[in-house]
Amino acid sequence: MAAIYRGTTPTIRIKIPVDQEFISALNISIKQFDIIVIERNQTSIQKNADDSIWAVVTLSQAETLLLNTTAKATIQMRFRDLGGSAFASQAWEIEIKDIVKDGEI
Repeated sequence: MAAIYRGTTPTIRIKIPVDQEFISALNISIKQFDIIVIERNQTSIQKNADDSIWAVVTLSQAETLLLNTTAKATIQMRFRDLGGSAFASQAWEIEIKDIVKDGEI
């Protein structure tokens, strides 16, 4: 994902290194200015034709309007397996782009 435009509904997909049957909890967080702006504990988990597993979340217009264009945002996924071990993906920085007319459409 190259950028998130404010006021849109982008879908974020992050590859999960284990099968979904071994996951007991999963969340995706988006942070700006050292503050969690968006946190999703309920995400869809999808299996592709090649058997890769992905966490998928679609942000709402209201959520992306919370993001500020003056700084990049950081996105990260964390999950816990059935044994209680916690894991984190790498953190990705993403540019936030503005829209001409603010607000929801």
